[in-house]
Amino acid sequence: MDRTIGLLVAMIALVAAASAPLIFAPTVEESIDDPIRDLNFVGSNRRPDLRAIADIRTAEVRQEGDLLVFEAELSVEVPHEVKGGYYDVAWHVDGTTEWSLTVSIGHEVVGSYVSKSTGGGRSTVTGGFPGEVLVEGRLVTISIDPAQLADFPDAFRWKVTTRLNMGATDSRLAEVYDYAPNGRYANFRL
Repeated sequence: MDRTIGLLVAMIALVAAASAPLIFAPTVEESIDDPIRDLNFVGSNRRPDLRAIADIRTAEVRQEGDLLVFEAELSVEVPHEVKGGYYDVAWHVDGTTEWSLTVSIGHEVVGSYVSKSTGGGRSTVTGGFPGEVLVEGRLVTISIDPAQLADFPDAFRWKVTTRLNMGATDSRLAEVYDYAPNGRYANFRL
């Protein structure tokens, strides 16, 4: 009986020791690979020429000096204008406060942020945007200085979504979208 209890205690201690790094260590996932052609459609027309612009290949959040860089690589080169519709790449940040960082492409490229906690925000159009937006080749990047944003979290969960809406020109294809990581959030810590 004493031997059985001793073995049980030893097994519990071994499991606890092996699990401690998994439980107490911070989890930081900075880069996510996303499956190709895992798009979602609203509407019946699945035009191949419109699929790839919404298809996320990789997504990451990283720190470069004082800036936080949110970057997505798409399957094809991203246009700087979407005629008759719009295209968004948006990072959803969920920490001690919630934020949305978005690059929107319609007649021009616009970067914006909104604090879901306060409702406040800025864009590259209205001025006061604390960073920069870059659309180059297959990359869409939004960089911000979190020190200039009140209550921006040091640690957060994140997810990126793309959305192409061509409903104004083709009602059969109202929307194509993708998100990464699929079915969950990634983690980031400064």
